[in-house]
Amino acid sequence: MRHSAQTSFRWTLAAACLSAALLGGCPWPWGAPATTPSPLGGRILDMQGRPVGGVLVRASFTNAIPFTNGIPFTTQGVSESTSEVRTNTDGRFAFANPPEGEVNVEAIQSDDRKAVRQSVAVRGGVMLDLGDMRLAPVGSIAGRITTPNHTGVNLLGTDVFTPGLSYMVKTDEQGNFRLNNVPAGRFRLVASNQGLGRGEVADVEVKPGQVTTLDALPLSLTPPTVRELRPAMAGPGAEFEILGQNFGKSTSLGNTVEVYLNGVRLSDVTVENDQRIRTKVPNGAQSGRVVVKVGLISGVSPGDFKVISDLTPSPAGPLILPLNGSFRFTALASDSTGAALSAPLVTWAATPDAVLTPDPATPGQFQGKAIGMGLATLSNGNVTSEARVFVSPTVGAPFAHGSAAPQSRVSVAVGSSGAIAVWSGYDESSGTYRIQGQRLSGTAWAASDLSIATTFSADPMPVLSWGSGKFWLAYADGPVGSRQIKILRLDPAGAPSGAPVMLADARPDILSIAVAPGVNDALVAWQEAPSSIQCRLFSSGLGAPATLVSSNASRPSAAWDGSSYAVCWEQAIGSDTDVMARIVNSLGSAAGTAFAVAEGANPQRQPMLSGGLGHMMAVWSETRSGQREIGARRIVGGTALGTSPTYLGALHPGHGEESTPAIASLDATRYLLAWVDGRVDAPGAFAQVLDKDLANPGTPFAVVLGAGISGPAVAGSGADAFLGWLGGNVASGPSVGGQRLAP
Repeated sequence: MRHSAQTSFRWTLAAACLSAALLGGCPWPWGAPATTPSPLGGRILDMQGRPVGGVLVRASFTNAIPFTNGIPFTTQGVSESTSEVRTNTDGRFAFANPPEGEVNVEAIQSDDRKAVRQSVAVRGGVMLDLGDMRLAPVGSIAGRITTPNHTGVNLLGTDVFTPGLSYMVKTDEQGNFRLNNVPAGRFRLVASNQGLGRGEVADVEVKPGQVTTLDALPLSLTPPTVRELRPAMAGPGAEFEILGQNFGKSTSLGNTVEVYLNGVRLSDVTVENDQRIRTKVPNGAQSGRVVVKVGLISGVSPGDFKVISDLTPSPAGPLILPLNGSFRFTALASDSTGAALSAPLVTWAATPDAVLTPDPATPGQFQGKAIGMGLATLSNGNVTSEARVFVSPTVGAPFAHGSAAPQSRVSVAVGSSGAIAVWSGYDESSGTYRIQGQRLSGTAWAASDLSIATTFSADPMPVLSWGSGKFWLAYADGPVGSRQIKILRLDPAGAPSGAPVMLADARPDILSIAVAPGVNDALVAWQEAPSSIQCRLFSSGLGAPATLVSSNASRPSAAWDGSSYAVCWEQAIGSDTDVMARIVNSLGSAAGTAFAVAEGANPQRQPMLSGGLGHMMAVWSETRSGQREIGARRIVGGTALGTSPTYLGALHPGHGEESTPAIASLDATRYLLAWVDGRVDAPGAFAQVLDKDLANPGTPFAVVLGAGISGPAVAGSGADAFLGWLGGNVASGPSVGGQRLAP
């Protein structure tokens, strides 16, 4: 049957469309919708030049890597496109919706029969027919990977591939490879090893049925360079930066970046960019070099990174900071070997901030804002240290003078024109004693000693007090067994005013003396051997002294409350020792009976008594719950107030050994208490302002720190006070120290 040309064309078109439907779309150029990108197509011929059907045709982007881009077209978001089609019976192929870009088109009839067309530009709106591609026998590429800058490297598993095609092979340990079944043509060949870098041959010719053998293919990775460690020292837990180059952040190889400190791999590592790595010092780290390893290639720091293992403020403390004064610490550091590290970077802080306030503008500097104890802390990472700082109302620095006789005590008084301290001195060569005294000039001892009395054959035990516009100095004179109790008045400058007045003569050994000024008069109390307490007024003249207690009594202290005197002492009663007191009237006679201030107190040293206007305060040291603390009790009108003493230990956290208290009246409502404290962290002399009712005692503060402090004495007048003490023993006896206060 004959058909017209038009009928023949229609049958041909129908057959073509049917074939296209089976192949995924109408073959080019028929049937392509006008609204879609122009298709990509062509024809595949066998080795004899005849069209061949059923041949697999694969399209890959030219930058596709076999192990990262198995379906190359989908990487550009064209998920409905196919990357593979097969030819029809006429050898024709067409991609219905190829994406735009540079692609390689490969025809594969079998492993040994292939054809390739490279760098095909697919553009939107362009009808692209590749024409005929003729199959040919495949070839092979063989060669060896090398590492010119690194010897003895295991090269097993290095990837060798042709970008844009699906050919890849891995090398053996020596770097040998053979890439088989490669279509004839010219190709880029790339070798990649995450640890060693990348190498490339730009143009490799593959001939049908032949093996192309390459010269050595070198891998190249720019080694990392460590230029600086910032900071160059830090403690465990602290962050530091590694600055340099080529840290692998910008490479496309996915290199593993490792950081080592003294051979230990760090786990907390962030590669910010090719020039900076952030990391932290791990616990247990030791000082040493920092190594940055990008893949298998390393860069080493120019010097050691120093790991801080010990951090200490200088001075180490404890120390005393004047109220509203400031002090600047420096930081000392060392590593695990004990090597000193200079200028470590530290963070300073203070606890509590209300007592000790850091200066944000000057690291390490603190100001004492309130009386109390604070901790100046410094830290770097997890390494911390602290210095104990006592903020105290001190004026100037402590000062010291010569030496005192063994077993001496210091007595101080504050007058209208300054303070005076007295104590016993001892001349070892002659075996004699003398009364030594020193005026306070500003915040230091005056230039010369006071010339108060001559030499003595026994310890004169001088005591000093201020009242009625003059200093009152009481002491013992004469040899042991026939001693005299004398009193001498001194003017405000410390010069004697008249001759000494003898209050008692031919007394047995004198063991302790106390003096208390009244109105133009003064009461002197003393302990006679073995254990009686006697007293006498300065104005009474010669005669028999008054006996306050005749036996089992020791170590008196005396005070005046504006209308009467009182004397307190230790009284042995059975196996206990009580603190007792008794009133002495203005005629020097005992008034009423003795009364108990504290029963069973067993004080370590003598109780101390001080008088204010209309009241007195007695203090002593006793052992309670295994530690020694200060007891206090108010005396008014010749009786001890309240049902029991007040104990101050609860107000002194951390204090475990409070002894030898001293007390002085500051004004009508306040007393200044001082004591020796044996606390482990900061032994020394401490003080505290007490209100007359013991209802709102002030915060304790340190006056002088150091072991060996003993025998404190305190005196004050209003906002001016003075504390004296004996320091550690020297060759000729303990030193005498002093400190001015502004409580």
